[in-house]
Amino acid sequence: MPKAPENSLDADYLMNEAAASAGLDDFGDLSFVEPLRQCLAAAGRYVSFSETGLATYTAGIVNDLVNRLRLTRVLKRHPEILYEDVSDPHGIGIIAMAEEPTVFVTTLRELFNADPFSAMVRKPEFDMLGRTYSIGYESDLEEVLFDRPRGRVLNPELTWAIWYPLQRSKSFYRLSEDRQREILGEHGTIGRRYGEAGRAADGRVAGPGRDRDDNDFVIGLLGAELH
Repeated sequence: MPKAPENSLDADYLMNEAAASAGLDDFGDLSFVEPLRQCLAAAGRYVSFSETGLATYTAGIVNDLVNRLRLTRVLKRHPEILYEDVSDPHGIGIIAMAEEPTVFVTTLRELFNADPFSAMVRKPEFDMLGRTYSIGYESDLEEVLFDRPRGRVLNPELTWAIWYPLQRSKSFYRLSEDRQREILGEHGTIGRRYGEAGRAADGRVAGPGRDRDDNDFVIGLLGAELH
């Protein structure tokens, strides 16, 4: 590995190296720069690097910065699809929507197999797949199946989202149809109150047979704030 230059623990130098490597220069939100400077200053003050150790350390930082540049480019091109994971400081989430299912095994597959996603660790336990659906009494199917779900997911004011799978208890299906309707009506009333109060909008897709756990639904709660 080449010897690291004397100024290799300088944040500006490392950012310039990353920009040159990626062919990009937009790092997005620069609030990370000052903590990076402090980290590099502490490393220079308290760590006795060998030449190889210093080169390896700085190469790792440059690689992280390159990934940040590439993620920023993806986010600028597709602001609707990228979430930051509140539970993982290094984690992200992707939501993809398409009328044609082949998109998921062509365009989306190519995206995930390219940088920066190809270098990331996938979390298959969080994979969820479903389709929009109608109950049967809606007057405008295009609104229900296409416009409303996309409008909510792409709404720039709904910056927080919680997506989770839902599988009804098998005991639910043993109830009478009248009791099932009563429970679903109560559930719907509670959900509407959240929406009417401006607390959250929902996104729902049917999931039976479409993910590995055979969940009944994938539910999304989207809002301007995290409650």
